[in-house]
Amino acid sequence: MLLTRGLLEKVDLEPLRPYVANHEQFFGKREHYRLLALLGLHVGPGKTIIDIGTHQGDSALALSLGGAEVESFDITDKIGGRFSRDNIYPQAADLWDPATRARWRATLLESSLILIDIDPHEGTRELEMVRWLQTNDYRGIIVLDDIWYFKQMRDNLWYRIEPQHRTDVTMLGHWSGTGIVSFSQRIELEKMHNTSNWTLVTGYFDLTKASDANDAIRTRPATHYIDEHGSSVLSLDKNLIVFCDPDLEEKIWKMRPKWLHKRMLVIPMSFESFPLTKYRDQIIRNRGGQSGCSADPRNTASYYLFCMARYAMLKMVIADNPFASSHFAWINICIERMGFNNLVHLDEALSLNRDRFSTCWIDYIPRAVTDDLPRYFGEGGCKNCKSGCSMCSGFFTGSAVHMHLVCDEVERVFQRCLAEGYGHADEQLFQIVHYDNPGLFDWYIGDYQQMITNYAGVYENPEAPIRNLIARSIAAGDGEVRRKACRILLDSHTSGKCELDPITRSRLEAAL
Repeated sequence: MLLTRGLLEKVDLEPLRPYVANHEQFFGKREHYRLLALLGLHVGPGKTIIDIGTHQGDSALALSLGGAEVESFDITDKIGGRFSRDNIYPQAADLWDPATRARWRATLLESSLILIDIDPHEGTRELEMVRWLQTNDYRGIIVLDDIWYFKQMRDNLWYRIEPQHRTDVTMLGHWSGTGIVSFSQRIELEKMHNTSNWTLVTGYFDLTKASDANDAIRTRPATHYIDEHGSSVLSLDKNLIVFCDPDLEEKIWKMRPKWLHKRMLVIPMSFESFPLTKYRDQIIRNRGGQSGCSADPRNTASYYLFCMARYAMLKMVIADNPFASSHFAWINICIERMGFNNLVHLDEALSLNRDRFSTCWIDYIPRAVTDDLPRYFGEGGCKNCKSGCSMCSGFFTGSAVHMHLVCDEVERVFQRCLAEGYGHADEQLFQIVHYDNPGLFDWYIGDYQQMITNYAGVYENPEAPIRNLIARSIAAGDGEVRRKACRILLDSHTSGKCELDPITRSRLEAAL
């Protein structure tokens, strides 16, 4: 079964308008009702669809468009007989009650489609139903709502289903995440992305044990970020290499689904073995004898060194290249903290196969400033650092050649700034490297929360790059940056990725 945007756009929901409970949502963008209607049309008349979680009934309405009989279940009646379509049958019943499920067993297993959208969206009940259907050789398709928005739905449901059985259709469905599971037929999307030529690199080290750990670092458990936010990256169906403390290796393997073990390599090593850690004392001296940066106490010298270790890790991976990849990406192990849409858009980002070093440009700082290190880092250097970070280092990509070149350059600029008494974060170094080597970069625009989401175009928060990148590049007279950023935004609007009001569009067009 192939799902395309063209098929989706041909679906006419108007015949259902008289019965809809929430018109704004039902006919709105980034909702799943049009997709449900398309699936209902695919099932067609004479067959049965199961809707688990009636709520106000709009999902059952969409599914009914193709003429199939829709059995809609909820534990309480919330629609009060509002339906007048004769192919929808509301049922006040709990399908997790063993006796009720036994009574409906044949109908469930003979149905062509089952939608599961139940409260409280904690994932375990949904997974139990999916596994029951799998065990009983269900041959239809299962539609799962809210697979990304709720962390428990990600961790307890979506990541636990084998990749060969699941298809993420969020880009055609609900903004909160729509997934389709099938144990009999592969559900395909147009332009499904093959990302097997990529290796993703990440790392996690316990900085609470570092010699310069302060109270701000020790306030959280040593494994806080991996325990709270590591499951998403460790569940990616991608070639993945993880650097970590030796005592974390077993934990990381356990967090990775077993069927993905063949696509992961864990490299245990001491944090102190990274070459740049020898500069810890010099960083502390540059910060006036304090390990923590004045702008952020959690940015200790060791944290800065961990950020710099990314480039050593990447170069090690590129040299060994255990998955024979052409392209490489750094991804923070806690990337889900920046918003679930970064996970939704990861495949789209990697599918572009950009060769040049590609990172999110967040805040424009003129070259006249970056060339003047005292001005760039602030009076008194790192001990009074007030300078923001211009480019994002939480996620960046490149071909083997370009990634290695930029990693070398970042380390070179690190040592230069350090020798002159400066250095706050690797993200500040990116801007200097970019101005020295613009041909190595293929940047995109957004804010931290869109470090992957906006990779292929501005989907979210267009206001931030207008304010922080375009306006400031205009003020600095940087026509090249201004034109590229304006073009990215206008193309994103034209392609439907984001909406710009007429005044904003005309201003961007004038700035080209």
